[in-house]
Order: sequence, then C-alpha cells, then structure tokens
Amino acid sequence: MNQLTLILEIRARPEVVDSLYKTMHPDNLITPSNMSIDEEIDLGKGLYRITIKVPLNSRYIKSSRQTLDEILGLMTVIERIMKH
Repeated sequence: MNQLTLILEIRARPEVVDSLYKTMHPDNLITPSNMSIDEEIDLGKGLYRITIKVPLNSRYIKSSRQTLDEILGLMTVIERIMKH
C-alpha cells in the first residue's frame, strides 16, 4: 500500500521546543487507525521532529493536514507569547 510520509522539523530555543512537545505529545499518543505519529525531541539542539505516516487515502491525508495545522498554529501562539 502506498503511503504519505510527512516530516516536520522545528528548530527553536529549547523552551519553545519543550512547550510545543508538552502541548502536542498527549494528542499524538492516540492516533486514527492506519496513522502513525513519531516524535523526537532534543532540547540540547532545540529540535522537535514529528513524522506522520498515513495511507494515500484522502480521509487520512486530511487528518495529517489537521495535525500539521495544529502544530503550526501552536508555533504562532508560542512565538507571540515569547515576544511579550
């Protein structure tokens, strides 16, 4: 079966990476069937990497897009908070 693999790698200050991970991780523990989400965090390098794998089926692609949208939205919020 063909699959879509999305990898989002965020490099930021350790406190940003930590906040993002703590916010996203609980939601990423339970995934829809046929979807896998793997996370990697390295605070020393300021790295948060998330890998999403789904079958090439529009229903699952939509779920993976929603996950990416959530991460990018959280990054925007964290960035705004840290500027103040």
